[in-house]
Amino acid sequence: MDWLGIGVLVFAIAFLIAVFSLLPAMRNLAKTLDKTATTVAQLEKSLDEITGEVKVTLHNTNETIMDVNEKVTKLNPLFDMIHDSGEAAHRASAALSTYTLTRVNAAKQEAVTAQPDQVSGIIKSIAFLYYFRKAKKQQQPDV
Repeated sequence: MDWLGIGVLVFAIAFLIAVFSLLPAMRNLAKTLDKTATTVAQLEKSLDEITGEVKVTLHNTNETIMDVNEKVTKLNPLFDMIHDSGEAAHRASAALSTYTLTRVNAAKQEAVTAQPDQVSGIIKSIAFLYYFRKAKKQQQPDV
């Protein structure tokens, strides 16, 4: 044998030792890949089941949303009526507020222009009417 043959033989023996030393690692890798394949298959089955359930849930959700939209559409005229009633009430209260403010201003004007002797004359007239009615009631015989 020449040197080339000896080198090839040494290389072959080193390669054989490397293969035998890597053999357990390769077996573990094969087992791991088999378990991974099993897990992926189970995952696909589970994913198919979940996908089916999600489709049913989405279908039910769509039906519910369509029902809610239909009911809201039916309620829109009611909300429009409530809105219109609110605006009418606002207009009425604004008109009442304006009227009240006008009356208050008029009363203030009257109070400013009323003289004390005019007020005392009115009070005396009211007192006269009160006592006049009281006297009239006392003169009437009881029936």
